[in-house]
Amino acid sequence: MRTAGWSSLFALFAAASAFPDTITKTDHLSVNGSLTNMSDGVITLEAEFASGSKTPLIKTLHIPIREVESIEFNDTTFNSGAPQKSLGITPLPATPKRTPGAADQVLLRGGVHKDCKLTGIDQESIQCDGKDADYIKRKITLRIEVGAH
Repeated sequence: MRTAGWSSLFALFAAASAFPDTITKTDHLSVNGSLTNMSDGVITLEAEFASGSKTPLIKTLHIPIREVESIEFNDTTFNSGAPQKSLGITPLPATPKRTPGAADQVLLRGGVHKDCKLTGIDQESIQCDGKDADYIKRKITLRIEVGAH
């Protein structure tokens, strides 16, 4: 019984410490959740969906960055409908090609824009690559426009 109590408390703490995010794909499908990691060109998103019962359906989504139009850091974690088929249940449709070498653009609180080559995201920061490699605090970031749009 004690183990179950601690497990529940840990799960509640882990969920409370996650940041809410919205990923918009190049096919204009948006999904809300908590972006837990971005590395090797893949975003990992923990998403919560309505399931028709009291308990929501939790899915871990792995979305290639080439399929992402934007990443928004906001207050929304829940998706009102069931998971879309294009979130991994069936093959994805072809996505538009991007301009090679197009910069990603980070929009910070206060309206500041910063061009960068996005290489990673974790719970604390956005990592940009290049001559002036940079770590941008996630809590001051509003949105990331991925590639040339």
